[in-house]
Amino acid sequence: MSKIKIAVVGLGNMGKHHVKHSQSLFGAELVAVCDTDPKRLEAIKDIAPSTPQFTDIDAMLAHSHIDLACVVVPTSLHGKIAGKLLSKGVHVLVEKPIASTLQEAETLIALAKDNKKRLFVGHVEYFNPAIQAFFNPMTTHDVGHIRHICARRWSPMPQQITDANVIIDLCIHDLHILTQLISENPIKTTWYEKSHILEARADAATGILEFSQATASIDANWISSAKVREMEIIGTMGMAKVDLLHQRVLVSSDTAPEWQELPIKKAWPLETELAHVMTSLLEGTSSPIDAEQGLRALALCYPINRT
Repeated sequence: MSKIKIAVVGLGNMGKHHVKHSQSLFGAELVAVCDTDPKRLEAIKDIAPSTPQFTDIDAMLAHSHIDLACVVVPTSLHGKIAGKLLSKGVHVLVEKPIASTLQEAETLIALAKDNKKRLFVGHVEYFNPAIQAFFNPMTTHDVGHIRHICARRWSPMPQQITDANVIIDLCIHDLHILTQLISENPIKTTWYEKSHILEARADAATGILEFSQATASIDANWISSAKVREMEIIGTMGMAKVDLLHQRVLVSSDTAPEWQELPIKKAWPLETELAHVMTSLLEGTSSPIDAEQGLRALALCYPINRT
């Protein structure tokens, strides 16, 4: 079986990780990297010295056959870059969020369907071993029907994020996980936003999502002195504490109320995500990070009132 030929478009902090893991995956071949900044191309030679480099997507496509393009560019460029690649007949994994707006996301989904190509969204936290352990019925206790979710995601200001607010860049991680935990759409979503450091973009936000049988609170900021990546999930039969930063899960249930730590094999979430995308492409299977799920997560970034 021939290898899946991968290109990475955008060589910032996250793009470098895509380059690294694309080269280590069984069944994958990194055939091109692309960035408009020659300095970034020069820097990437340290980890991909023999990979062809391009500053233009058209030139890259003319030179190399590409099965899958990892689009790791600023959010404001997702629609343009991912859309172009889809229209050229390339499968795409675009970093979260799927796009800047819901309309842009819907346009990308239509492009993927028209060109019979897959569009995945890089909701990498879903592949965090702690989240995977919670979703795996073989390794965790059943908490029953979910009644409440509380997520906190705090960090210092990321200098590389210049075109997105804290909701669509940071809260989106937990919102996507939430969509995989609760299948229904919320009845009401309310967001409270503040701009403490930034002038035109929210750098702190709290969202309250109300479902028919559950509630969720999503809290994130870029004003913290340290990183926090935590989620508590409370159900009718027990609860779980998930530490995504340290890849740990503690569970408690009605029958075993004392906290128990689940055994977890630590791994790189991005490597797991890329392997999942490759498998999904080869086998034609559905995915929890497909475009429709990315659209659903993005929709939760905006106020909703269905009452």
